Amino acid sequence: MRCLVPSFSVLMAALAAGTALAGSNDDPWQKNVTLLAIPSATVAPSGLVFTSLSAPTNGDNASAAIGVGFGDATDGIGLQLTSVVSAPANGLDSSGYFSLRGSARIGQGATPVYLGIGADHIGIWGDTPDRDVGLTAMLTAFPVLTAANSGNRYPMMVTLGGGTHVRNGDTDPGLFLGAGIGLSESIGVSAAWSGDSFDIGASFRPANIDNMRISAVVTDAFDSDDNQRLTLSFSWFFNNMFGG
Repeated sequence: MRCLVPSFSVLMAALAAGTALAGSNDDPWQKNVTLLAIPSATVAPSGLVFTSLSAPTNGDNASAAIGVGFGDATDGIGLQLTSVVSAPANGLDSSGYFSLRGSARIGQGATPVYLGIGADHIGIWGDTPDRDVGLTAMLTAFPVLTAANSGNRYPMMVTLGGGTHVRNGDTDPGLFLGAGIGLSESIGVSAAWSGDSFDIGASFRPANIDNMRISAVVTDAFDSDDNQRLTLSFSWFFNNMFGG
């Protein structure tokens, strides 16, 4: 049971990279960079609350997530607590679990790099299969790609990680990696190896609605595991919920 929990790439990258470029017309971080289908080392900024709804087109259970960010991963340690709930089409026998992720920026180079550590399936309830807590560790970097012909700049998000429950239906240890790029203020695309399959995703930010994202992921894009499916996700963000 996986929900397309937002990676907060734009929010975190803008905070990390923004001193010289933020707010200028040449700011690449205004583009909708995204990385879907795998965890990232970034977390929601302090006071940001999000909710996300996901549904696969093959009829599997829909899922929802609600989470909140604490702390500051750019200058210290950031934390993100997320609750993930799964429900069948008839709305009965829902189940869920909690996830906790910590993040911190490492190094002060021109390209922001974050280290993240996560724990999933904490406090499972309902019909969620009984399993050990899954641990993950990730590195996420935010380079900027400059097009040789036009000089246009595009923000990127690159993640490499591993965990105890990644492969074979989230039962065995494995590695995951992926990269995403912001093509415009509205569109971002990504590709990732999630441990078992190659997944392709895209994110759309509606014009003039900064706190909403619509995402789509094709899992097992080449049908190598005979498990190809499309999952649609709708996410909303609410800033500064702690006031101040």
